Amino acid sequence: MLNCSLFEIIQTLYFAVYGLVDINHFELKEQHEFTQFVGKLMFGTYCGIMIIVLINMLIAMLSSSFQTISVSCYHGLRSIIMVIGLF
Repeated sequence: MLNCSLFEIIQTLYFAVYGLVDINHFELKEQHEFTQFVGKLMFGTYCGIMIIVLINMLIAMLSSSFQTISVSCYHGLRSIIMVIGLF
């Protein structure tokens, strides 16, 4: 990376969540194979954890939506049954 400030690192990790960071962005000018390997390994681990977190958030949102729809459907059906029972 050319800029190694904290802001640039956070910005790169943020855009990596959306897949907007190229792996060639992590190439070093000098020959530091071990440092480059560790950096790519840590970035890959970060991406893997982010995938798990995002899928977990999606499951939680879908579960919450299903529960809300289920409760409103139950109340709607109950009121329809009450109206039909009155006739």
